[in-house]
Amino acid sequence: MKKVLLAMVLFAAAGFIAFCVKDVVDYSNPEYAIPQVSVKADITEIPIVMGSYYWRFAFGSEIRKSEHELLSVEFMSTNLLGGEHLNITFSVEPKNVYVRRSAAYSYVFSTVETDSFIPYERGGYIYDVTATFDSGTMEFYFYVVV
Repeated sequence: MKKVLLAMVLFAAAGFIAFCVKDVVDYSNPEYAIPQVSVKADITEIPIVMGSYYWRFAFGSEIRKSEHELLSVEFMSTNLLGGEHLNITFSVEPKNVYVRRSAAYSYVFSTVETDSFIPYERGGYIYDVTATFDSGTMEFYFYVVV
């Protein structure tokens, strides 16, 4: 009985130590701690630019990355056909996702459904995506040309 109890205590201690080490490693490299994101239009992978994020770790420590000025962000453009299905996937399921799209060749943004399609109207469109999670918030951008 003592051996079983000792084994359970050692197993719990090992789990706690692993949890602590993961939290310290995540805090030292937050780009890998926040959820990974993938954006596709039909089968075309669209590169993203990380904007700001706020992330709270298990032991209460927090990391904030300031938001980029949208005008200073350098985008890689992705040429697409109008009407392609836009798919945003996260490695961790977010609580909320808020997507805004600029009007063609302007910085006038309007809200878009998360399950949406690339517009048919020719032009360049900037997408601003904000996702909230239990541990924080992240914002990123991408640019498509129709």
